[in-house]
Amino acid sequence: MRVINVLGPSAVLGFVAGLVWSWVAEPATWTVSDGSVVMTEFSSRDEFGVLLWFCAIGLVLSTVAGAIGAYVLRADWRDVVLLTLGAAIASLVAWQTGVLVGPPDPASVTGLQDGDVVAEQLAVTSPVGFLSWPVGALLGVLIGSAFERDDHDLATDATTAWVDEIRS
Repeated sequence: MRVINVLGPSAVLGFVAGLVWSWVAEPATWTVSDGSVVMTEFSSRDEFGVLLWFCAIGLVLSTVAGAIGAYVLRADWRDVVLLTLGAAIASLVAWQTGVLVGPPDPASVTGLQDGDVVAEQLAVTSPVGFLSWPVGALLGVLIGSAFERDDHDLATDATTAWVDEIRS
C-alpha cells in the first residue's frame, strides 16, 4: 500500500511539474534561412535555461515531497528508497509531459518561409536534470526527519500519566 501512496502522488507531481516546466522554460529558437532552419549562437544559450528550469523545478518539488513523505511515513530505509524512486519516476513523467505539451519538433513544422522563427522542442540534455530530482528527495528526507516526532515517547508519557492518575 505504501508503494501506491508514494508512487501515485509522485506521478501526479511529475505531471504538474512538466506543465510548469513547459510554461516557464524559454526554449531556444530556430530561424528559417534559405529553406533550412539554423540556430544562432545567441539562441543556443537558451538550451541551458531549459535544463536549468527542469533541475530547479525538480529540486524544489522533490525536496518538499521528500520532507512530507519522511514526516508522514516516518521513513525507514525502505521508505527512503521508495521516496527516491518516486522522485525518479516524477522526473520521467515531468520530462515527457513537458515534451508533449511544449513546442513541437522544429523538423515537423511545415509551411515555413525565410525569416520565420520556430521554438526548439523542450529537452533534458544532461543526466543531471534527472538526478536532481532524487537528490532533492533525499534532501527532503533529511529535512523531514529533523521534524519527526517520536510517537513511542508520547505514548509512554500518556500511559505513565494515566497510571499515576489511577494510583492517586
